[in-house]
Amino acid sequence: MASKSLELNDLYKLNPIAQIGLALGIIALILALAYFVLYSGQLDELKAAEAEEVTLKGDFEGKAKAAAQLPILKKQLEQINTTFAILLKQLPTDAEVPNLLQELHDAASSNGMRLDKVIPQPIVNDGPIDILPYQISLTGTHAQLSQFARDVGKLSRIITLSEMKLSEDKKEKSSLFILEAKANTYKAVDSVPVDDQQASAPVSASGEGAK
Repeated sequence: MASKSLELNDLYKLNPIAQIGLALGIIALILALAYFVLYSGQLDELKAAEAEEVTLKGDFEGKAKAAAQLPILKKQLEQINTTFAILLKQLPTDAEVPNLLQELHDAASSNGMRLDKVIPQPIVNDGPIDILPYQISLTGTHAQLSQFARDVGKLSRIITLSEMKLSEDKKEKSSLFILEAKANTYKAVDSVPVDDQQASAPVSASGEGAK
C-alpha cells in the first residue's frame, strides 16, 4: 500500500502528456459508469416502447382495414339475406308437399317412365331448413332418365336428386335401366310439421305407370 500511495502521490511528477491522458481516462471511466447507471434502464424502456408502438400500429392498421370493409360486408350480408328470403319463398309449404309428389309422378309419366316406388324417409333438420327426403325408384331408358332429371329441375318448387344409383333392368330384355335415388324437397322449420303428410304419402307405386 505504501508503494501505491507513493505512486499516487507522485502523479504530479508525470509529464504533462501523461497527466492529460490519465485525466481523460478517468473522465471516460466516470462517463461510462454514469451512462450505465443513468441511461441503460431508459434505453431498455425505449426499446420496449418502440416494440409496443409497432404492435399498436399493426393493430390500428388492421382495424382500419376492417372498418373500411364494413360497408362492403354489410352490403354482402344484405344480399345474402335477400337471396335467402327468395329461396325460402321457393320452398314448398305443407299444403304443397303432396302436390310435389304428384309432380314427380307426372315428370316420370310424361317421359314414358315407370315410377316404381316413392318411400318417405325421416325428416332431416339443417338449421332453418327441414329436408324432406323420399326414396324413389324409376324404370326407363337412359334418355328418359336424363330427361326426368332435367324436368325435376324445372318443377315449381325446389326438388333435388341425390344418392343416385343406375343399374340395368334384368327383368326386361331391353335397354331399360332402373334409377334408385333420393328426392329431396325442403321447407322452413317455422312451418307446421308435415310428419302426418309424409306418413300418408304413397309408399309404393309398383306396377303403376302414368296416372
